[in-house]
Amino acid sequence: MHENLFDLSNLKDIWNQAMNHEEKHETPVILIGGKTGAGKSSLLNSILGKNLFKTGASRPQTKEEKSEVWESTVGGIDLIDVPGFGEAGFNNEYINNILDIAEKKAHIFILVLKCDDRALNPEIEFLQKWQSRKSLKKINIILVVNQIDKMNPVRDWCPEILNLKNPQSDKEKNITNYANFLIEYKEIENIKSKITLVSAGEETTLEKEKYGIVELKNKIYEALPDVAKTIFCENTNLLDKEANRIIKYYCTGVFGAVAANFIPASDALLIAPMQLAMISHLGKLYGMKMDISTITAILSTIGTTLAGRTIAQLAISFMPAIKNIVGPPLAATLTYTMGQTINALFKSGKISPDGKVNIYKEEMEEMLQRFKKQAASENIDNIINEDIKNDE
Repeated sequence: MHENLFDLSNLKDIWNQAMNHEEKHETPVILIGGKTGAGKSSLLNSILGKNLFKTGASRPQTKEEKSEVWESTVGGIDLIDVPGFGEAGFNNEYINNILDIAEKKAHIFILVLKCDDRALNPEIEFLQKWQSRKSLKKINIILVVNQIDKMNPVRDWCPEILNLKNPQSDKEKNITNYANFLIEYKEIENIKSKITLVSAGEETTLEKEKYGIVELKNKIYEALPDVAKTIFCENTNLLDKEANRIIKYYCTGVFGAVAANFIPASDALLIAPMQLAMISHLGKLYGMKMDISTITAILSTIGTTLAGRTIAQLAISFMPAIKNIVGPPLAATLTYTMGQTINALFKSGKISPDGKVNIYKEEMEEMLQRFKKQAASENIDNIINEDIKNDE
């Protein structure tokens, strides 16, 4: 075991600065609506991977607006399931009430249709009123066509070989014909890129019998604002996607900070708080409680595991002897290497809740070298946001 090569004497001050750099988190608020029997409840269960909402084909299970919160370590997902469209009481007052809720709270709206339902007057009326409100234009609509497995011929359902890009079977043709029918409505044509064909099944449906759920989760992820993505991904198993976004976010911040720095010799001092913020953010993605003691344990373990030259490749900002000019590209590349390394440790469960890193020196060095090579092979545009580089 090597002597700890990290200078952690000022870690508390750096940690306090890091909290100012960490991206803020918001609870994702998802509004979902559609006719009863369209499968809203089963769809939510499939997205979340848990039977949170009761399902039933014979009668509606969501008769009144309710809000269910999926608890997580950094908040929760707020799901607002509104009553069935087209039922008694579906009038202007009712629609305006939903629009008011969306305006005040929602990040996105998911409208669920039952496959081959062609009586769409309630949905079209709702979309017309939604699209007429300027304040709602910033909220993305995702149109989900559910229960495509029940499209005729009903027994012909094999999601593993379903080909909707080049339909050949009668079922494939019927599904794609219905999708084409939908975009004949101008209100739906405006959001055709957000149409997703799925089969969410019921409580007892095997995952392999479902279709389109991963694509839908990815569309929801892209539609959410960045501040709401971490909590959504923590609860929907999109960890890799969000981890890469988080790392890129902090690489961009480091690049911009160093580029704007008028005291070159202090480059490394600018990097440290942002790298700590990145470690904290990644830890929260994996459900870790991140505080100063956890961060200290992580850096101490890494600092005593690796040799001097190797550790300098990971986090020069914590090396007392290295306070030289780093430069924007190198700063971003170093942060990328650190982020990918720390993420791999969290993902593999090698960082315990108290921050101890359970890994052999050789394994750690191999991991570090792998991500260093990956960073070197990446174009800088893939590591940071393009607009920041253009501003330099």
